[in-house]
Amino acid sequence: MENVVRKIDKTGRVVLPIDFRKNLGIKDGEEILLGINEGHITIKRNIRSCRICNSELSNKNSFSLCEKCIEKIKKA
Repeated sequence: MENVVRKIDKTGRVVLPIDFRKNLGIKDGEEILLGINEGHITIKRNIRSCRICNSELSNKNSFSLCEKCIEKIKKA
């Protein structure tokens, strides 16, 4: 994928090109991880996973547990 130049607005926002978002599987409203690595800004998908089984969470909940693990806890 080629590089793209974007301006940062006065509140610090920058728009990610749709091709970049599609390539990374980033959807509207999804959280991303921002970081600094050796003088570069990194952007990654924030893939939330279950604290017990490490499966990807399909919905957001404050416990960070998948539905299967929640059901197992309820039955225990």
